[in-house]
Amino acid sequence: MKAFAYKILGLMLVIVSVASCKENDDLSMYENDPKVYFWGGVNTVTADSIGYNFILLPTSQTKDTIYLPLRIMGDVADYDREVELEIVDSSSAKEHIVFEIGPKKVRANSFTDSIPVYINRTPDMTTKILKLYVNLLPSKDFKVGYDQYKDFKVSITDQLVPPTWSFTFAAVFGQFSMVKFRFMVATLQRVTFPNLPSELAAMGSKCKVALAAYEAANGPLYDENGLQVVFP
Repeated sequence: MKAFAYKILGLMLVIVSVASCKENDDLSMYENDPKVYFWGGVNTVTADSIGYNFILLPTSQTKDTIYLPLRIMGDVADYDREVELEIVDSSSAKEHIVFEIGPKKVRANSFTDSIPVYINRTPDMTTKILKLYVNLLPSKDFKVGYDQYKDFKVSITDQLVPPTWSFTFAAVFGQFSMVKFRFMVATLQRVTFPNLPSELAAMGSKCKVALAAYEAANGPLYDENGLQVVFP
């Protein structure tokens, strides 16, 4: 009976050992199969695109830098690793005119990094939204990670582009006009707006206070239609 028990115990130890070896092999394979993908983070509305607007900057500022966020799969390395990407032909933003791509790498001991894109302010941005589309490619250090995060889109402009003036927007900010929207942008220092009613309500309150201060100093503000600008 004891001999049988010892055989069962021995068999169980062999099974556990084999399973452990397989688990270690799978982990080693994961660690030795590094991949990279674009990742804007969990708190972003979209993880695969960004928009940039020069309109908030002084007209004297003609250059800036944006960043394409990266994240790796697998373990970190103790050396810098190269990332490859291609610029899609359908991009309306042209390299060497609108932008230059900076160093493409994931630095040593990093799970996340970013590729800098140096952008130039060009006259056509005042009437157009220029698009830059890039795709990740395999490099000597990385394979491409998740398919849904291998592409990244950048929109660049230098104009006021109002959001869709939905029922929620109208309830918070009132009737749309370009003069009102410019006042909102100047007050809030932003050109994109969230969809959460609570955040919009806070912005509406800030605009209302700012408008009261403006009117105290300058009198009523009128829009392009001759109507007084008001916030509900």
